[in-house]
Amino acid sequence: MPCTFSQRQGYITIQTQGGAVYEFSPVGDVPGNFVDAAGNPVYRQAGLGDAGQIFRLNNESI
Repeated sequence: MPCTFSQRQGYITIQTQGGAVYEFSPVGDVPGNFVDAAGNPVYRQAGLGDAGQIFRLNNESI
């Protein structure tokens, strides 16, 4: 899914080509753990190299 990704001081914003916006806040000291605007957990999947990143939410992945 084409998107625009930005990260500032651990906070992440993703805007999809369709216009959906996701904002994630870091949780604790473990890299890759976030919460979304509703407080639900979000996990970043690492190890994809140049293929990008995957963020796993409760009901979808982006």
